[in-house]
Amino acid sequence: MRTPAPLRAIRTAGIQALSVVLAVLVVAGGSQAAPRTPVTAALTADGPAVVLPKIDCAALAGQDLSGTPDAPAVIASATETTSPSGRPACEVKGIAAPQIQFDVLLPTETWRQRYLQTGCGAFCGSVDFFADAADGCVPLDRGDFAVATGNQGHVGAYGFDAAFGADPQLRVDFGHRADHVVAVVAKQLIARYRGADQRFGLQVGGEGPRWEGREARAVP
Repeated sequence: MRTPAPLRAIRTAGIQALSVVLAVLVVAGGSQAAPRTPVTAALTADGPAVVLPKIDCAALAGQDLSGTPDAPAVIASATETTSPSGRPACEVKGIAAPQIQFDVLLPTETWRQRYLQTGCGAFCGSVDFFADAADGCVPLDRGDFAVATGNQGHVGAYGFDAAFGADPQLRVDFGHRADHVVAVVAKQLIARYRGADQRFGLQVGGEGPRWEGREARAVP
């Protein structure tokens, strides 16, 4: 579901004010991922080689992420779908306590060992694959990336609903924990679905520079 035009304008302006970030994520994954299969360093004209899934999409629904360090989570669903660009994908949704919602799109035929996490503007409060700052990006449109997003740690009306601020834990989640949890969970899902880790990670939109700087310091 697309965000209403006025709010999208606000978010786009916010991204432009932050110089439209597309920066490297430095986030550690959990220690309980399935055994990784070494990925060859071979490159094609289109970049890293395609890595196909090792398990069915539906099998991800039964994965136990409750013991993931820093990011215990519950998977609500794992269904086959298509990405916004029309590529086949496995969509995984879930939650990490108390209110961190996540949504991860895992390409089924085209993944080239890349990961993109989309930011969330204003006070957020809902899940939306908002990557307007990457419109026209060929690798993204052709399905090279696994893409993840979240609700910034609380449930609310998108935009300027600050009611969550009365809860100290939700303030912490909004301030920094939610983005980290989404990244850790997404990378766990990538490893379990592919049997291999991603080689490249990017973030676009939202609070880019502040977030990557904090993650790099916390998880060097």
